Amino acid sequence: MIVPTRVSRLLAERIGRIMEERVVLPLVKEFRDGELYVRIPEEDERIVVIGSTHQPDRNWVELLLLVDAAKRITDSVEVIIPYFGYGRQDKVFLRGEPVSAEVFGRALPVERFASVEPHFARRIGTHHLFGKEVHSLSAAEVIGKFLKERGVDIIVAPDEGANDLVERVNKVLGGESVVFHKERDRYSGRVRLKGERVGGEVVAIVDDIIGSGATMLMASGYVEAKKVLFVGVHGVFSPGWERLKEKGEVIVTDTIQRKESVVSVAEVISNWLKSLP
Repeated sequence: MIVPTRVSRLLAERIGRIMEERVVLPLVKEFRDGELYVRIPEEDERIVVIGSTHQPDRNWVELLLLVDAAKRITDSVEVIIPYFGYGRQDKVFLRGEPVSAEVFGRALPVERFASVEPHFARRIGTHHLFGKEVHSLSAAEVIGKFLKERGVDIIVAPDEGANDLVERVNKVLGGESVVFHKERDRYSGRVRLKGERVGGEVVAIVDDIIGSGATMLMASGYVEAKKVLFVGVHGVFSPGWERLKEKGEVIVTDTIQRKESVVSVAEVISNWLKSLP
């Protein structure tokens, strides 16, 4: 059975329909002091726990509690984190910093888990991280098919970090791709972008995460097109992201459920689950 956290129920329902498996909603309530209580009301020999861990932080707490509850029911527990919150700090940039991706990866009481396009493991496939087997699932095919239907002829990577994703998307799209170069000051956070002007009918600027949208917005300044699409796997949407709507259309997947989630990764996750022994 599939057990979702509250923020991933819609995605879980989509996965359940594809796999023809039941989705069991856990009981989740909040105590007066703000702590969470969870309970899985049914049992099964195999349980899939699914939950994204974007802000607020209680999404991580809810997921960890559900995984522990599932493990007390059965030894066969699979964990899927569509969006892995705190995954962007995957190494120490300045002395005195934590590696938050490792902190939460090690906190999961399982030997393996899967995540869609995690920021800390951009190479698609199996990784051995945090003392665990981590499966990085690709959203490139579903995004590429969507962009093909929308008539996109050029896709842009707003920085080098997005280049691998853009190349994988372009294998499905079969169009032209361009990569920009970003320089960030680690102390001030200021960003500079370098690139040549891009022209086309429909241009998509693609990245794994849309946060404030600042980098994408800068990249759009180099684009001359009839229509611009801002495409992200994960719609984190931190303050300021709405500015993208003034320049084009914002499109994300349902790893985090938003109004802009018009591409689903349910098939991607279902295929991974089906591949397990």
